[in-house]
Amino acid sequence: MIVIIMGFTGSGKTTVGQALADKTGWEFHDADSFHSVEAKEKMSRGEPLTDADRTPWLQTMGEVIAQSLKAEKNTILACSALKANYRQILSVDDPRIKLVYLKGSYELIDQRLGDRIGHFMNRDFYKVSSIL
Repeated sequence: MIVIIMGFTGSGKTTVGQALADKTGWEFHDADSFHSVEAKEKMSRGEPLTDADRTPWLQTMGEVIAQSLKAEKNTILACSALKANYRQILSVDDPRIKLVYLKGSYELIDQRLGDRIGHFMNRDFYKVSSIL
């Protein structure tokens, strides 16, 4: 089984995914680790990624999912996956893949992003890109 923990940045995907992996002994992957250096630099400058920027990132995670399914390895992936076409690239229509959608209030997300230190996706990114 593959569990994809999805949601907006700051919703707790990594925290929940890692805690679930610790409890179950399943493999855990954080989507942030699959971004290219260029993509991380772009986001750290407050420039949102385009779908073209995200496609290779999603394809790489899709390969990890496919390999885990083939090996019958239970895996947890923390990934925003907010757009339907992103989830299609990840092949989430496979019945062995379960989605968990985390939500949070504006205030909660803003607080969490404000508390982040050293992460390329922080409150400054969203103030610059006018997402929040």
